[in-house]
Amino acid sequence: TLIEEDYYPSTYNIATGWVYDQEQIVLKVLEHFPDIEPKYVEAELPPQIQRQTMKMTKWHWKPKWNFDEAIAKTVMTFKEYEEDWK
Repeated sequence: TLIEEDYYPSTYNIATGWVYDQEQIVLKVLEHFPDIEPKYVEAELPPQIQRQTMKMTKWHWKPKWNFDEAIAKTVMTFKEYEEDWK
């Protein structure tokens, strides 16, 4: 079991290891919406990027998609189920 294999107790942050700031993510999403122009506003607080170590390597976990594919699939899902969130 996982407990016997020294995987417990521990916190696992399932992540890809990719680190992007908010602007990079917004610009990537906007590639799927070419008619939208972003509106830049001053942030009230300085942006914070949390760098997390990926502990899932113990289990040889790796992401199924790269960043571009993940954004494209997310956008596609939101478009497909637009009636649920509008």
